[in-house]
Amino acid sequence: MAIDIVRELHLVTPETISFTRMDYEDGKSLVLGGTAGHLSDVLKYVEALSHSVYLKDVKVKNVSNHGNAEQKIADFEITATLVKNGA
Repeated sequence: MAIDIVRELHLVTPETISFTRMDYEDGKSLVLGGTAGHLSDVLKYVEALSHSVYLKDVKVKNVSNHGNAEQKIADFEITATLVKNGA
């Protein structure tokens, strides 16, 4: 199942998202931490992840913006519950 989730993440993760953390608890949960070019990128990513057959209850737990007026960066943490066998 873990390899299926990694494959799915690879397919749906846009270039504007970079991971700094990935915590996987087999059969239970997934936590993704990282940065994005914009807050809207994070929200679109959560929407894409919510369509996965392997995940449910996909939520943004934390998000914060930093940077200067020319370039804002969004730090995020996303949590999800794993669906057994992608069913």
